[in-house]
Amino acid sequence: MSSEASDSTLKIIREVFMAFDAHDLDRFRALLSPEAVMQDASGQIVQGPDQIVAGVSVMLEAFPDLRVTITNAFANGEHGVVEVMRQGIHTGPLRLPDREVPPTGRSLRLPESAVFEVRDGRIAAMRVYTDQLTGMMQLGLLAPEGGTAR
Repeated sequence: MSSEASDSTLKIIREVFMAFDAHDLDRFRALLSPEAVMQDASGQIVQGPDQIVAGVSVMLEAFPDLRVTITNAFANGEHGVVEVMRQGIHTGPLRLPDREVPPTGRSLRLPESAVFEVRDGRIAAMRVYTDQLTGMMQLGLLAPEGGTAR
């Protein structure tokens, strides 16, 4: 694969995270191809820019101060992988598929990895891997072994 293609892929992926970090969902949406697909750690698949934006909006509503920092990134042609650190304070409702979690006021500091496919200058697919159990423990929604949750 050409170095130029890999550099272009990394540029688009970094732009996606800059838009997300700035909470600029219009810019985020513009970086997604019309056929974009996102898969989360549970295997749930979301298709299309509007549904993907709606899905990531859940985190921005629950964590209005959310910051996402890229800690490592690499690409090979149109495929790229990033590691990020997601940080924020849970001050808004967290709307999950089966329930709504009221704000806990607790901090979240959670590493995450994502695998991307970039085609024609836009994100065609992303698979996001997050340690959801650790996140739930940090928010007090799941007790560590031997403890009690809220």
